[in-house]
Amino acid sequence: MFRSIVMSACLAGLSAGVVLTAVQQLTVAPIILAAEVYERAVVPTRAHQHGDSHEHGAVRRPAHAAASLGAAHADDSVATWAPEDGLERTFWSLLTNISAAIGFALLLCAVYTLLPNITAARGALWGLAGFVVFFASPGIGLHPEIPGAASADLFDRQLWWTFAAMCSAAAAAAIAWRRTLSTWGAAVALLVLPHLLGAPQPQVGVGLAPQALAEQFIWASIFVNAVFWLTLGVSSALIFRGLSSPSPRTT
Repeated sequence: MFRSIVMSACLAGLSAGVVLTAVQQLTVAPIILAAEVYERAVVPTRAHQHGDSHEHGAVRRPAHAAASLGAAHADDSVATWAPEDGLERTFWSLLTNISAAIGFALLLCAVYTLLPNITAARGALWGLAGFVVFFASPGIGLHPEIPGAASADLFDRQLWWTFAAMCSAAAAAAIAWRRTLSTWGAAVALLVLPHLLGAPQPQVGVGLAPQALAEQFIWASIFVNAVFWLTLGVSSALIFRGLSSPSPRTT
């Protein structure tokens, strides 16, 4: 069973990661590149104000590119490595997406071991649950951020996001395994609790890019994540069912 979980997660994560990267390149990537134009425009000024040791007028790669690879923060006075635009950037995005997809697929396949019958429809439902838990519910308080957007402290955002995702996961589990009036009430309370506490917000709510571009980024992110979780849910269910089904005996 463990082998089936791992193999299914790897294969489903590979397929979902490839689909995610392809959809990103068509929808989200052009918006990010457009926003980085505004972000780059302020880099030389900030570098001069901080007394940067680089040559006068040199433009560094934006910190957002490094953040997409998992870097937590990049100070304006410190140059950070980032992949070059084009194939190199797409390759690292693909690698990151596949790695994340495999991790999420491991969670889904672990859930499948508790279900009596795995179908594509059930996989789609659990993919929808993953979309709500890891994107939609936390995203209500912390919208997807375009490069150059004003934001609160990174640690505070990570802490709140984790709390919101855990509450959403507990709500999904309660609804999935025991549909009673009390569990529905508890699930609603868990979903609402993080938003009652409030997500950390920036002191200054004005970003570098136009608001219209930020709104396009939010809607594109919603679409991309919905496609990703649907693909991951269906593919992981079908692959897990195929690998975990007993082989027919030969006579």
